[in-house]
Amino acid sequence: MSVWTWRLLLFLLSAGSSLDAVDVNWLTNTVRVILGEYRIKGQFCLAANIPPNLTPEQLLQVLQTERNNEDVNGIVSGSVVYKRPHVIVAKPAGPKHAEHLVLKEILQPPFSRNRQGNVLLIFSHLSPCDMCTSDILKYLKPDVLNKWSDHAFVFDTVFNKPKSGGSRTREQVKESLKQLGNSGLGLRNIFRCYEPTDSLECHSCSSQGRVSKVCIDNESMSQQGGSSSSRSRSSSSSRSRSRSSSSEGRYRSSSSEGRYRSSSSEGRNRSISSRSRSSSSEGRYRSSSRSRKRGRYRSESRDRSRKRSSSRSSRNRG
Repeated sequence: MSVWTWRLLLFLLSAGSSLDAVDVNWLTNTVRVILGEYRIKGQFCLAANIPPNLTPEQLLQVLQTERNNEDVNGIVSGSVVYKRPHVIVAKPAGPKHAEHLVLKEILQPPFSRNRQGNVLLIFSHLSPCDMCTSDILKYLKPDVLNKWSDHAFVFDTVFNKPKSGGSRTREQVKESLKQLGNSGLGLRNIFRCYEPTDSLECHSCSSQGRVSKVCIDNESMSQQGGSSSSRSRSSSSSRSRSRSSSSEGRYRSSSSEGRYRSSSSEGRNRSISSRSRSSSSEGRYRSSSRSRKRGRYRSESRDRSRKRSSSRSSRNRG
């Protein structure tokens, strides 16, 4: 076996047991359940040890039973790390970043128990800064990730505005994600899950082997990212087609009704015009008839008068 073959084999082994990315639909549902259950405000980091065969309803039941009505947001706001068998949560505590506080606990009980066959999910509200990137590379080494059947690193918002002022360029954000992608974590297992509209969407940060734009720019449209759930876009398209068909139907109906009304009006106008011409002709006929009758009556009256006058004249001469 050649040296290059050995190097390729070692690289594949170091990349983890799974060569396929985490299923995006499963990830979207899982992140939705976790965020809805804990509702942490501001920057935080969360590690979840999740059996992949649980439905969203079953996962919610597990988390609620484990939380036991505790106010997790209140706990971690007091610089305390929340540690349970399925979840670890922390917020920044002074100079210590949330990622550091969470990742150093993932190999400790109770979280480290019953991880066989489970998925390790790391969620951070903000994408990694330079220091956090170093911590992630330090703790999420291939030998650690291999203790789970699969893994994913997820963030919500692109970190581009440090508290110290200034801004973080797209190239700096991209470089952090590239460093993580070149590690055992793998770029295909880094996702951005956020709500560009009113529903959660998860997009892979890997687009044809490069860092996708949606993971380095908060203003980027979701279509410019990598893989994502298409159910929202599909239902939106269906609704658009339905509205279009409905509008078209209404237009055709209105158009037909308009043509019917126009034809009816035209028919009525023709009928009225016909009746008018008929009435006019009838009136002219009646007028001519009356005139002819009056003429014959006057002519006959004059004849009778002349006859009577002739008769009287004849009697006088005789």
